[in-house]
Amino acid sequence: MVTSAEGQIFDSVRWWPRALSLRRRYRRSQVMIVRWQGMTLERFQRGMAEVSYLKGRLYPVWRQLLHALRLAGIFRGVDAVCSEMVAKFLYGAGARHKRWAGVNVADLHDEFVSQPDRFEVVFRGRLKDFY
Repeated sequence: MVTSAEGQIFDSVRWWPRALSLRRRYRRSQVMIVRWQGMTLERFQRGMAEVSYLKGRLYPVWRQLLHALRLAGIFRGVDAVCSEMVAKFLYGAGARHKRWAGVNVADLHDEFVSQPDRFEVVFRGRLKDFY
């Protein structure tokens, strides 16, 4: 999740979610940056409140196994992997009314590109071509 105009992100890196630079983390990667059309500062703050408790928590590797077994949507606790964290943020902001547990990257991608009236693709490509 991009959290500032300067490219600060909140992402799960290695063993715990934390704030870091989008450029530094994904500089040679293919990325898609999406903006929800209804985002306001208040909604952003509500979304961040929904996921901020995850900062510094141990990354729930065990949930990856649940995703592989297609059981992550059934077993929902407080922990969330990266894609679930984005879905939880969007839920808190009011952009998403569906479950967050079990959401994977493909689910989010499909949701973003199938609703161009709600989600604007700001950038798609190699990040080094953007920065």
